[in-house]
Amino acid sequence: MAVYLGDAGLVSLQRSGGTSYASTLDPADVNVAQKRFSFDFPNTTFITGDYIEISRTDGGGDLDFIDASGFSPPGQAPAGAWYVNVDAVGGIRLFRNFGDAVNSNVDDAVPLQTPGSSYPISARVAESGYKTLGNVSSYELSTSRASLDVTALGEEFSSQISGLISGRGRFTCFWDFGERSDTEVSQYIHELILRQKLGSNFSAALTIKRADYRSTTDGPDPSDETQLFYLIEGLITNVGISFSPSDAIESTIEFVTTGEIKLRYSRGGSVAGDLLLQEDTSALDLESGTGRLLYDEG
Repeated sequence: MAVYLGDAGLVSLQRSGGTSYASTLDPADVNVAQKRFSFDFPNTTFITGDYIEISRTDGGGDLDFIDASGFSPPGQAPAGAWYVNVDAVGGIRLFRNFGDAVNSNVDDAVPLQTPGSSYPISARVAESGYKTLGNVSSYELSTSRASLDVTALGEEFSSQISGLISGRGRFTCFWDFGERSDTEVSQYIHELILRQKLGSNFSAALTIKRADYRSTTDGPDPSDETQLFYLIEGLITNVGISFSPSDAIESTIEFVTTGEIKLRYSRGGSVAGDLLLQEDTSALDLESGTGRLLYDEG
């Protein structure tokens, strides 16, 4: 019997949204010199590092408060998506990549211009690719199926049929607030559960076995490309932090699944990026530039 160690595991998170928030952009909300703008949204609607898609909802034309050079391709899109830095008073700067958004260097921000008038806009968190959750010490995932009692009157034994499948789990990791462009940190999840308007949903890949890892009985084998992992969509339900002198600060994150729980087996690729296996094994590049994702037609 093969025995595998938990150090072959990995947790990859994807910031997911979908719910839009509507507001109005006024010319006075845009500070061109500081490349900063604001609109009416409650605190914790968006957080630094979110990949935000902004669109104009009145059909009146482009987002003219963003300079043409800020779009990709330049000036050809009426709506777009950027990484954002949100300051303490709700001001927003737009950036083309995650690392620049965290650092919030004004020189790296997308240039703005004064809009010609006020108009309604819509903003939502867009998916931006998977990032490895750093400093994970353990994770748990349990799945269960409800049983439904269909016993009829007069029967001597109870009858049960299978019901819906649900899942829940927990991440335990050493707390960190330092950001890297390719790694997610636990501080993001502490902020995520506080998000009021758009919710605390996320997507995750929970790796059981990575490539290049063999069982303890077989020994290491760099040629082993097999991978086994779960793909889930979840909702953060509880976040705790353990703080005591002389001990490392730990975060405990509990979640429930909100959709299908998929168990995937594949060969080759990076667990943090190449998560799904297409029949011809070809890779699909992510538009956000954060990695590669293999598409599953099933």
